[in-house]
Amino acid sequence: MKKKWSKQVGAVILSLIMSVGMISGISGTMEVKAANPSVPTVTAGLDSIEVSNFTSGADLKLYFTTGGTALATATNVTDATYTFENVEPNITQYYVTQTVDGLESVNSTFVNSIMKTPVATAGIGYVDASNVYSGATITLYTLSGDTVSSSPTANGNETYRFSGLTAGNTYYVGQSMNGVISAGSSSVTVLAPSAPSAPIVTAGLESIEVSNFTSGANLKLYFTTGGTALATAANVTDATYTFENVEPNITQYYVTQTVDGLESVNSTFVNSIMKTPVATAGIGYVDASNVYSGATITLYTLSGDTVSSSPTANGNETYRFSGLTAGNTYYVGQSMNGVVSAGSSTVTVLAQSAPSAPTVTAGLESIEVSNFTSGANLKLYFTTGGTALATVTNVTDATYTFENVEPNITQYYVTQTVGGLESVNSTFENSILRTPIATAGIGYVDVSNVYPGATITLYNLAGDAVSSSPTANGDGTYCFSGLTAGDAHYVGQSINGVVSNGSSIVTVLDTSEQTETYIITAGANGTHQVDSDGTLTITCSGALSDLTGIYVDGNLVDPSHYTLKSGSTILTLHADYLNSLSTGTHTLSFQYSEKSASTTFIIKAASTTDSSTTDSNTTDTSTEAASSTDTTSTKDDVPKTGESSFTWLFMIIMISGTACIYLGKKRKLLK
Repeated sequence: MKKKWSKQVGAVILSLIMSVGMISGISGTMEVKAANPSVPTVTAGLDSIEVSNFTSGADLKLYFTTGGTALATATNVTDATYTFENVEPNITQYYVTQTVDGLESVNSTFVNSIMKTPVATAGIGYVDASNVYSGATITLYTLSGDTVSSSPTANGNETYRFSGLTAGNTYYVGQSMNGVISAGSSSVTVLAPSAPSAPIVTAGLESIEVSNFTSGANLKLYFTTGGTALATAANVTDATYTFENVEPNITQYYVTQTVDGLESVNSTFVNSIMKTPVATAGIGYVDASNVYSGATITLYTLSGDTVSSSPTANGNETYRFSGLTAGNTYYVGQSMNGVVSAGSSTVTVLAQSAPSAPTVTAGLESIEVSNFTSGANLKLYFTTGGTALATVTNVTDATYTFENVEPNITQYYVTQTVGGLESVNSTFENSILRTPIATAGIGYVDVSNVYPGATITLYNLAGDAVSSSPTANGDGTYCFSGLTAGDAHYVGQSINGVVSNGSSIVTVLDTSEQTETYIITAGANGTHQVDSDGTLTITCSGALSDLTGIYVDGNLVDPSHYTLKSGSTILTLHADYLNSLSTGTHTLSFQYSEKSASTTFIIKAASTTDSSTTDSNTTDTSTEAASSTDTTSTKDDVPKTGESSFTWLFMIIMISGTACIYLGKKRKLLK
């Protein structure tokens, strides 16, 4: 009986030891193996392979599909895509992996780089092949696809020649290498040793460009009336040639090429393009520049009626039409050799004392004005005119910015008024619509930095609109929900016909990608009193390197209003910024590339008590709030390893004691 009792006690102790081992494994020593990164996406390019859909910072490796050592490695790739260049086409094909934190993904789908298509050029009795690989097999085919030859002669300039071909026959060229065959070149017809074909001519500004001629040909420029060549270019080996300083003439021109003493028929007729004069208006005059010496310069009304063809030379290659009525609008044209230029831009003659138009520059929801008279009144208008939208008087700074200018497809202009006279309008300009910020979560994409009243649209990677009906989160951000994990999206916004730039591309997460949520670890729910010089310091668990912005009540805070320190992210809001906020509760958000964390703080009205007491209380309140009201993360929320182990040990001792008492009583009963 004594032995039986000993065995029972031993069994209980053994089970307790096993329980301790299991609990220890559960609480502290269980190893969770990290999942391999996902497979990247590969796309074939010309002598290249593009990689996308990989983790930022991953190492990318290129392999033959037969495996072995990586052919190329790109480390710490942070761009959205990466391209392996100079990838020689090979029938074996390739694949790519990504390595993150030492773990390499499985291979991507198999892909091959695209082989470039050779270029065929026909000459007299030959066909030249270019745009070919070194070491490739180059083959000449008949138009029906029969092989003519695979043994061209190298020309020495990375081209290869198939010689001894019959004039009039048509061929094309292909190349192959590593078991991969290119597409065929365009077909070409071998020339006879007779007159070469006519070159192609294209009109340029006071020039004529020639192309599609035989390398080494002599090119000649003629009037269409024939006669002696006006210009000759000998032994032209470039792909194109331009006859410069060709004076526009109603007679027009043509070009020929001469090869081996045989001159081609003429090209099509063409004329050089006459340059357009430039008109500039002043007080009572219009100046014309960018004109030909000897050309007839004519001033026209807006309806096209001739005003004058007798300007006065200013002596600096410009000409002036004087004695014009202020406020009238004109344009200038010139003619020579029967050719009439396009009309200049229209200009309006200025009054004696009217100021010039200011210069406007687009800003973020603003328009900056410069080049105005000191002390002028500046007015902002829609381009449709009407009443001024905003007026600022007696501006003495070098520049002035109209703020809060809502982007509008109608656009805006600005005038300056000096001495009661308003200038003509500036050029038309629009304010720039802010770019929204997209943040992906599990099954959703959140949008911030949204312009009030704008239409927010979610797009897929192909640019197709997915939705324009997000749900408001209540903090100035919006949510597109019900999205498929792994899908890539970006966001745009539009208002008044103006469309913003697209946000950065984000990928919807699934539950397997969920990581620890960022939390406020110190300084939550702080308080600041208006007119005090106290600051607010708030700490978030997110890494400072991942931070994209600080938002208060959904609005991006200018970095000049705060300082940041690492560990993890320590934010200090400056007193002057806090004093500018309205009294009451405000929401502050740390926005990271993939996650965010938020807290609130309170702005209290200025106190009538002693300022030193107020400042002291402000600091104490912030400290107390961080320790007493931040329920997101406190010392008791996350048990320490030692505390956890002690709790389990206490439970084991209690169980052991109970078991021993029970067995002791049972032993007595058995006796």
